[in-house]
Amino acid sequence: MAPYSISVIIPNLNSPLIDRTLDALKAQTIDPALVEILVVGLDEEGLVQVDDRVRMVSDGRPTSAAYNRNRGMELASGDIFCFTDADCVPASDWLERLTAPFVDEQVHVVGGGVVFEWGNYWSLCDNLSWFHQFLSSSRAGQRPHLPTLNLSIRREVYDSVGRMSPLYPLAAGEDTEWTERMGRAGY
Repeated sequence: MAPYSISVIIPNLNSPLIDRTLDALKAQTIDPALVEILVVGLDEEGLVQVDDRVRMVSDGRPTSAAYNRNRGMELASGDIFCFTDADCVPASDWLERLTAPFVDEQVHVVGGGVVFEWGNYWSLCDNLSWFHQFLSSSRAGQRPHLPTLNLSIRREVYDSVGRMSPLYPLAAGEDTEWTERMGRAGY
């Protein structure tokens, strides 16, 4: 059992898959008592079912992924912040595997690999071009930056390097800048 609490933070802008994301998170192999799930953004379709583990936070207007992740971190109670996106469906052992390295107190940032569904050819090409170095089949090791679709950090990293930059109005680049800043800070 993990000796720490976990906050999963998901930015959402009316994702049609958010219910699948949440179902996958509720089926994790890790002790559910350790996990809170924060969905931050908009859910106009009502797919987010709030309960004792899932909290929906909304300003009632469209906001950027960086803003939503920052808001989630401000409200999170966990020792470890885990990030995924509202169109991702994590494997059943995702949280267990993503947080296991934190038993080593020297570990502060952990990124995980990604796997894409075979569907639309052009979507697959786009995903592979953006995330080829983060595929689950890639060799483990340090990276100059990590995407927030599969990332975990200790709360102290956020306390040290601060928020994601609000200068990114779309979901593109804010996680690169933020995790590069972590690297420059020695994480």
